[in-house]
Amino acid sequence: MPRSKPEGRGLAAALFLIAAMAAPPAEAHRQTPLTAEEAVGLEIPGLTHGEMRSVEQYRSEIRRLAGRQYPTDATFRRLLNHANIQLAYCAWGLVPNSIADEASPFNECAHAYLSAYRAVLARMADMPGQPEAARQLADRIDTAIRADPEAELLCQYSVEPFYTGSVVAPAALDAVRYPPVALFLAAIALSGMGLALRRFGR
Repeated sequence: MPRSKPEGRGLAAALFLIAAMAAPPAEAHRQTPLTAEEAVGLEIPGLTHGEMRSVEQYRSEIRRLAGRQYPTDATFRRLLNHANIQLAYCAWGLVPNSIADEASPFNECAHAYLSAYRAVLARMADMPGQPEAARQLADRIDTAIRADPEAELLCQYSVEPFYTGSVVAPAALDAVRYPPVALFLAAIALSGMGLALRRFGR
């Protein structure tokens, strides 16, 4: 069966992320050192394993609403910036089973970015601009959570808060060993070998 396009894009995104994590870190350019408070950042409440599914269903709507938010403030910008960065570090949420599979090396970072987007929504509900739209969206998410019989299921990442001063990323070695990614790597290797054999066979 041919691999679906979204799944293929997800695995390609994972490989890009793994390569980026394996590269030497760039030097940071900051004029003043971080304060202790900035280093920790804002606390973001975590989500249960079951709540993640409902928040993921509405993630695109949260992002669209956040893109229209005006006015903004420092807290909102920090939360949204962190959520977007955290999403990128989790291969843009495209790796198969990163939310459903607790054993996935991408599961913790999925907890992190979904928790961050829910915090963004909560912040918009308390700000001028479009608080009613934010509250209505939050109510829809809460309704979906209450309707999910598995919404209260906990996993190892459900009880810990996250912080804007710290980005969660999957370990490169664990990501490479994760079966969907490993199979994708094997498929690429086999395709490369096939191309090489055809060229040498001419």
